[in-house]
Amino acid sequence: MFFHLKNREEEGYLQGLLDKGLTGLYHLVSRGKASRYEWAKLTLKLFRMKKALIPVKKEIFNLPAKRPDFSAMSCEKIEKTRNI
Repeated sequence: MFFHLKNREEEGYLQGLLDKGLTGLYHLVSRGKASRYEWAKLTLKLFRMKKALIPVKKEIFNLPAKRPDFSAMSCEKIEKTRNI
């Protein structure tokens, strides 16, 4: 497991989940949304990389599996489990 906790509140929240004995896969993500393009732009900025980034349609990658136009991780499962 890898966790990056910013403060005691997050530590307490995570400890509560562990104490509850939860098993399985849970996403703990912010409520904001970003496209893959926006995420890539931010990544370049955070690493201070001055590179051109050009948005393209997913079809140019010719991937074997279909991909949704938009997909984001959701905290819905953990929210239901914790009654948030």
